[in-house]
Amino acid sequence: MRLAAVPAALAIVAATGVSASAASLGATALKSGDVAIVLDGDIAEGDGDAVEALMKEANDSGKLVAALRLDSPGGSLAESVKIAELVQRTKIAVVVGARARCASACFLIFAAGTEKFVAYGAAIGVHGASDRYGRITPRAAAATVSMARMVREFGVPPGIVEKLVVTGPDEIVWLSVDELRSMGAVITGRPRASLSVVIEEPASG
Repeated sequence: MRLAAVPAALAIVAATGVSASAASLGATALKSGDVAIVLDGDIAEGDGDAVEALMKEANDSGKLVAALRLDSPGGSLAESVKIAELVQRTKIAVVVGARARCASACFLIFAAGTEKFVAYGAAIGVHGASDRYGRITPRAAAATVSMARMVREFGVPPGIVEKLVVTGPDEIVWLSVDELRSMGAVITGRPRASLSVVIEEPASG
């Protein structure tokens, strides 16, 4: 499935604010010989093209890109849409490791994964959009609606979509293991403590 053109609201709205710098991006070799792209930090302008360039570089060297590893509190919705579309088109897996998190705009990328792997100890969170100053403007509200429509198209269950819509940008709802499984996620590793839904202020966009 190809996403529609990025709505104007998403082009200028960040989930909780505009990131000061781009995410740390790289590639790591897997035991299988394949490659995983690693995205760590705030998602900012240019990150979509950077992820695609890394994938092309790996492919040009004869390597298969098997997964995208995520550890991001969110950031640019427009760039997240680009990366989500890339994940959908290439059908690579998304992975959130133990002690990693994927929240806010990062959730769009996670939801786009045909295969999703989440380690015990990871945190996946959702909330609505705001402008760069944290305000819920008409454009921000429209961006939240667009986000909800996109993740529905990715097969996210209605209950999780509702949480994304009703949770303000100054809060995050962290999804439970059962909710993640309802999205088709495979939970890996051993549980140290049960994941549960909590609401707290996000650290950054």
